[in-house]
Amino acid sequence: CDVDYEAAAEEWRKNALGKVKETLSSGNEAEIVQLPVGQAAASHSQYNKQNPYTATLLTSQKITGRDSGKDVRHIEIDLDGSGLTY
Repeated sequence: CDVDYEAAAEEWRKNALGKVKETLSSGNEAEIVQLPVGQAAASHSQYNKQNPYTATLLTSQKITGRDSGKDVRHIEIDLDGSGLTY
């Protein structure tokens, strides 16, 4: 998974919005349909990639077999007081 995607995503967004604007301004009339949608609760966290929350590790339990060459773990972290939910 690429973690440094912001620049590529911003370029894609600008290109996509440019195409949408071009299509909408072409003079083609389209029927506008408004569908009922629910209001999603706004969720803004003070923590993000640039300002991560430092959590306490509660559990790090190996869940692969004793003879396995892999080390897969069940991890639990303490998010109390962070306002984060998972």
